[in-house]
Amino acid sequence: MTGAIALAALSAILIGTGDFVGGVLGRRDPTPAALVSVFGWMVAVSVPIAILIGGPWTGAEIGWSVGVGLCWIAGFYALMLGVAEGKVVIVVPTAGVVSVAIPVAVDMIRGMRPSAIAGVGVAVGFAAVAIVGLGHEAGGRRSRKWSAAMGLIGGVATGLGFTFLNQATGAGIWPIVVASVVAFGLAAGFLLVTRRRVWVLREGLVPSIALAALFLGSFAALVFAFEVGTLTIVSVVTSQYPVVTLVLAALVWRQRPRGVQYVGAALALVSVALIAIGT
Repeated sequence: MTGAIALAALSAILIGTGDFVGGVLGRRDPTPAALVSVFGWMVAVSVPIAILIGGPWTGAEIGWSVGVGLCWIAGFYALMLGVAEGKVVIVVPTAGVVSVAIPVAVDMIRGMRPSAIAGVGVAVGFAAVAIVGLGHEAGGRRSRKWSAAMGLIGGVATGLGFTFLNQATGAGIWPIVVASVVAFGLAAGFLLVTRRRVWVLREGLVPSIALAALFLGSFAALVFAFEVGTLTIVSVVTSQYPVVTLVLAALVWRQRPRGVQYVGAALALVSVALIAIGT
C-alpha cells in the first residue's frame, strides 16, 4: 500500500501543477482549441510508450477508458477556465473535495463502508465546499458562483474519471491512450463541425505541451497506483492536488484566500486527511 500512496502523491503533485499550467493556457487561449492541442500531444506521446510497455486488453477496459476520455473533456475544460478566469481559492478546493467524495461513495455502494473517521471527513469536506465560497473576493474576474460551478463540474468529472480509470487497470497505459484519442477526437470534431479554430494560438503552444506532459505523467502514476491500491485510498491521496494549485496561484498570481476562506481551505485539507486516516 505504501507504493500506491507514493504513486498517488506523485500524481497529485503533477495534477495540481497541471491545473495551474492549464490556467496559464486558458489565459492565453481560452477556447476548446487549446484542449485539442493538449490531447493531440498526449496521443502522440502515449501511443509509442504504450506499445513498448504492452499489457493485456479487453473490451470492458476499452469501455471504461472511453468514459475516462469523456470525463477529461468536461473536467479539463472546466478547471482550465476556472483557474484562468475564476477565483482559484474557490474553484480548486471545491473540485478537490467533490473529486474525492465520488470514489468514496462508489466504494460505499459496493459495500465497502468507511470508518467513523472517514465518514466525519466526508462531512467536513462538504462543509468546506460551502465555507470556501464565502468571504471576500479573492482575484479572478468571474463571480464566486461561477467559480464554484466550474469547481463542481471539474470535481465531478475528476471523481468519475478516477472511478472509471480504476476499472480499466491491468492494461498498462492503454487506457490513457484510448482516453486521449476519445478526448482529442471529440474536441477536434466539435470544432470542425462548428467551423471554429482547431489549432492552438502560438502563445499557447508551450503551455499545451507542458500540460500534456504533466497530465500524461500524473495519469500514468495513477494507473499503476490503482493496480496496487484501493479506489478510495488512491483517490483520497490524489485529491490533495488542490494544495499544489493554490500554492502556485498564490505565489504567481497573488490569489490568496481571504477571511473565512482560510477556514474553508483548511477544512478541505482536514477532510482529505481524515478520509485517508479512516481508510
